[in-house]
Amino acid sequence: MFKAPCFWLACAFLVVACGGKSAETTPAGTDDGASTADATVDVAADASPTGCACGASQYCDPVDDTCKDRVDEATAASQRTGCAFGAGDKADRTIGKEWPVGDAIPIKHFVIVMMENRSFDSYFGAGKQFGLDVDGFPTDASNPDATGKPVPIFHTDQACIQDVAHGWSSTHKQVNGGKMDGFVKTNDPNGARAMGYFDGTDLLFYYGAAKAFGISDNHHASVQGPTWINRLFFVSATSFGLTANKLPPAEVMDSHADQLILAQLDKAGADWRVYKTDLSEFMLYPNYIAQDANAARLLTVDDFFADAAAGKLPAVSFVQPSFTTQGGGRNDEHPPGTPYTGEQWTNKLVKALMASPNWKDSVYIQTYDEHGGFYDHAVPPPACKPDDMAPQLLASDVKGEFDAMGIRVPLLVISPWSKPGYVSHIATENTSVMRLLQARYGLGALTARDANAWPMLDFFDFSKRSMETPPTLPDPKPMTDVIAACTKKF
Repeated sequence: MFKAPCFWLACAFLVVACGGKSAETTPAGTDDGASTADATVDVAADASPTGCACGASQYCDPVDDTCKDRVDEATAASQRTGCAFGAGDKADRTIGKEWPVGDAIPIKHFVIVMMENRSFDSYFGAGKQFGLDVDGFPTDASNPDATGKPVPIFHTDQACIQDVAHGWSSTHKQVNGGKMDGFVKTNDPNGARAMGYFDGTDLLFYYGAAKAFGISDNHHASVQGPTWINRLFFVSATSFGLTANKLPPAEVMDSHADQLILAQLDKAGADWRVYKTDLSEFMLYPNYIAQDANAARLLTVDDFFADAAAGKLPAVSFVQPSFTTQGGGRNDEHPPGTPYTGEQWTNKLVKALMASPNWKDSVYIQTYDEHGGFYDHAVPPPACKPDDMAPQLLASDVKGEFDAMGIRVPLLVISPWSKPGYVSHIATENTSVMRLLQARYGLGALTARDANAWPMLDFFDFSKRSMETPPTLPDPKPMTDVIAACTKKF
């Protein structure tokens, strides 16, 4: 049977297909259950709608249409921490002059994948034991159960489990003001499953990619809340006030039809395609995505493999797993799906890109929408409120604002320009991926959240392609019998 968010997106698909409007499907405050030729554009970093042309060490101030000197990164970082920037600000103003913007970022093909519902500690918390310089979980990490008895973190042999709570209230209770001690209690009577983790003996490909290319141990979901709220932040830098998995009101989406990374890319002349398996968060923008020219760019994952092989990837590819396949067969890694199914799918995507004629100018970025209810020991940092839309909460919900990042999630960055074996310790969240695109194509921020996000440029050394000839990465474990058993069980 469908989980709530899948049903929700199915309704959104009908909106796109039939031109109608759909009602909300889930009460606020509840947990969620769950080709053409290469078209790369050169966008000048100093371009401005008003025609202000500035040098590489300057930015155009839209207030008075004059060129001003870019600040150093220490100053810019302090300003971002203080939420000094807002909607419309470009990266040449919000990051230090030491870092490239526009054409100085030579990436021509972005391949972006967002998987589902895994915390950093649940995948890479044991990373130090396998040669990764990461902030992993303490060896004595535990969470109390409802009786106060500590439940220690443990190396799990359960490939598939019943879903773990990760809605707005549950996640805020898990964080518990920074104590990070609510993961078991929000899932009692069998909440111990939230403390299970995998390691380098399980996730061979993920650990191999992390050790060869780049990983972050300080990357977070955007919100301490469920799946589709975080996915709205991922593509619009806000959830329009939503805190639960329900359809945004039609009037909100109508009035924010262009507040979408795809619309931004169109204005920049940067070609994009969405290679989906079944559903997509982009279907939540019917007034935009249903336009003939845009609907034609919703393709299949098979199309991605074909375009990669032919060297015809667009400037930006969003490649999306299955959100509706049940049991062990689902490859988005959302429980009861297995990490192994998703890892095998990722392995195929990455190796198809590495074999592509487009590889030499590409980056593959894989993140996760949120932590899925799994334990992580790191306290989420503060974040800038995106806009003036307050969280839509019920009286029974845990009170909160959009002023903090979500719990840590895995992040892989794979490129010929990768710093080999790099581990980023800079605090980022999922709007940072969009900020990287904005930095590359000279685009302004959509909200204060992405305006003050770090665009992950520390992962790259653009002076050389250290990985132009990609390394051989290990294949994932086949786990055929385990995946089959999970499919049968769920």
